[in-house]
Order: sequence, then structure tokens, then C-alpha cells
Amino acid sequence: MSLIKKCCIGNCVLAGLLICPAVCLGQIEAGTMRFSADTVFLTYVKGAMSDFEGDSLNPAYQDDVKFNSFNFGIGQPSAGVGVGVALMENLVLGLRLALGFTNQSLEFDAGTEAQSSVLFGLDVLPYVEYVFLTDILRPAVIATTGLTGRTGDEENVSVSEWHFFIGGGGGIHLFFVDNFSIDALMIMSFSGGKGKEETDSVSWEYKRRSFGLNTFIGLSGWL
Repeated sequence: MSLIKKCCIGNCVLAGLLICPAVCLGQIEAGTMRFSADTVFLTYVKGAMSDFEGDSLNPAYQDDVKFNSFNFGIGQPSAGVGVGVALMENLVLGLRLALGFTNQSLEFDAGTEAQSSVLFGLDVLPYVEYVFLTDILRPAVIATTGLTGRTGDEENVSVSEWHFFIGGGGGIHLFFVDNFSIDALMIMSFSGGKGKEETDSVSWEYKRRSFGLNTFIGLSGWL
């Protein structure tokens, strides 16, 4: 019997409990439920919009339109909640939902003045995560995919986008008490999809692709 399991059993006996905690000193058993809350602490996204089609296109949209965004701070650009279950020891399958916003700056190849806008977003991202057993401090690797959406208005122009998202990375879980952890995670991602901009009289569509780097901090309960 491992030292960790001996410690868990000893703690349960001393406390007079009939059932051990689902996670003790970082041990995650099959069937453990995970409930999480997190925020993107730092994010950088760089990409391009291309293949514009529609009515009365702005001349600046004849070539690729490059964009980038950088956000830093709690709640920027999104905050989310998640739920998951351990399919087997240390392997978690879950779903994360997030709401937030992105400050986006457009750079036109045609020499037109750059434009900035704020887009509000929704992320629906299933994930699979493997957490390594190292007592209280536990590294983890994660893969995630799903859909992200953005919408906003700027200078009487309505913007809406839906993208396919895929990413992977790693991080750590710090189990400061049984069944609760502080989480830190970094994910590199690619997203691609389509968008639409429209005014009262005209509209146009385009393709969008981007690469991103996101860091998350959060809390999880393992029950």
C-alpha cells in the first residue's frame, strides 16, 4: 500500500469517517466529480480575416485583414465554470463554459488606419485532462476542442463570428486542502471559422483564423 493511501486511511480513521474524501493529498479516484471556476489571466491572439464576400466591400477588405489582441488581468478576457468526472484514476473528462470579451485591433494591408473593437464572446469547450500523482502539487496535461463565438457593434457595424477551437497545454493543481485545489494552466490554441459584418443596408462575410496563447487561474472542488 502506498504512503499516500496509508495517510488517507489513517486520516479517515482518526476522524471517525466511514468514507474517505474523493481526493486526499492529491489522489483522484475514478468517479470523482470536478467543479471548477476560472478566469483567463493573460491571453495573446494573432490572426487574419480573408476571402471577403458581400455588397459594397470597403477597399481595405480586398486583402487579408490582420488582427491581434492582448489582455491581462483577472476576468480578462473571460471567466468560466466547468464540470467533469474522472473516467479512471487521474483521467478527467469535462466541459467548460465561459463568457467574456476581447479587445481586438485590425491592421489593414491597404494602408487604412487601424481599427479597434470590443467583441463579447461565448466558449463551449469539452476537455480531457490527465493529472499526475505527486502528492499535494500535481502537474497536468490537457487537450480541448469546441466552439467559440464572438459578437459586437462598432460604428453602426454589427459583427458576429463562430469558430472551431482546438488547443493543448499543461499546468498544475495545488491541493491545499482535501478535495480542493488552486489551478494554473497554459494552453496554446488554433481556431478557424467564419464571420459576418453588416450594416442597415449592406453585409459581407469572411473567413477567420488565429493562433493564441492563454493562461488560466482558478479553483476546483473534487467531490
